Amino acid sequence: QGDPFIATTHISIMLEAHKRGIACKVISGISSYSVAASLSGLQAYKFGRAVTLPIEGNIEHVKSVYESISENMSRGLHTLVFLDTKDGGLTIPVALGRLRELESTLRKGLVADDRLVIALARLGYEDGLIRAGRVAELVTASFPEPPHMLIFPGKLHFLEREALIRLLGAPRECVEAYEPVGYEVDKV
Repeated sequence: QGDPFIATTHISIMLEAHKRGIACKVISGISSYSVAASLSGLQAYKFGRAVTLPIEGNIEHVKSVYESISENMSRGLHTLVFLDTKDGGLTIPVALGRLRELESTLRKGLVADDRLVIALARLGYEDGLIRAGRVAELVTASFPEPPHMLIFPGKLHFLEREALIRLLGAPRECVEAYEPVGYEVDKV
């Protein structure tokens, strides 16, 4: 299920099979990446580098994800964060908690309590859920079991703002006040 070549791991598997003379047939489907972009109400071409937050690992793994979010935001781009599915999966509240711990040290404001974020749970399943809101609200919210993802928005177009409010239930005042951290038009 999904787009088999959205990740480089899958390309390397296909190349290895080809080198060994193993015939492969690709059956394409829709990927969680494209579903997340589509259902979030955000414009797909405004996404920057996607990252994965591992379920385990040292602070450097979390810092790498944090820095990727920061880099994308500074360019006005949205960041899709895949949450590791190992051992039952990393949940949205736990992932936000780990990023908030790092926020307390780095203090860039990427994961501040009032920061707008989009939480995506079990896309493609009957109990799938997408919710936009403040970090402080989502870190204590209840979600169906993983797989989960997060989107940290970049610069928002007026239609994206309206979609977040009307379709994903984001607080109007949070969306209207939202600006990506470190974004400067002259830098883009």
